Amino acid sequence: MAYESVSGLPQGATLAGSNLSSRGGTQTQTRSASGMGDTWFTVRYSATHARDGRIGIHPYAKVKIATASHSAGLGTGQNDYEAGLGFDARAGYYTFPFAHIGYRLVGKPANSNLQNIATYDFGASYVLPRSQANIITAMFSGSQSEQKGYAGPADLIVAWNHNINPQGSGFQLYFDKGLSNGSASYGIGLGGQIVF
Repeated sequence: MAYESVSGLPQGATLAGSNLSSRGGTQTQTRSASGMGDTWFTVRYSATHARDGRIGIHPYAKVKIATASHSAGLGTGQNDYEAGLGFDARAGYYTFPFAHIGYRLVGKPANSNLQNIATYDFGASYVLPRSQANIITAMFSGSQSEQKGYAGPADLIVAWNHNINPQGSGFQLYFDKGLSNGSASYGIGLGGQIVF
């Protein structure tokens, strides 16, 4: 669950995460909006692990619970469902390249023309040698557009994770630079995760 604050949102437009899912016609006026974002739940299974020269393969499933306000333009007001595969590897002692590819069934509000999309990302994480609890990640993240005829989101993300236990529970600080008209110009965020 996240708290979102956006500026420069076109009048009548709706967000899906930090990306535009609908644009509200051809109006040029913009506005600001703040509030609770959508909530994502992810389940991942490690079919193989990245060790001894092998690639790790991780099927996953995600569900978006529509907790963001549709009337404020912070979400579609509909749940989304995604399934896909994650891959990771080990390059030396401290560097871990990864990639994900998925397919998302997009919840469609009434009178909308949203479409299901393919999602993808790739990048690498680097574990700081003197502190196994600190990890720097750089990645490219993108997807098809939920609206036909528009650019899909494309983002460059840099994140710092600090783990508070060996399982990987901890918090994350990230910076997001949008690379297409389907993405926010930039974003910053603070999050956390609990690993069982």
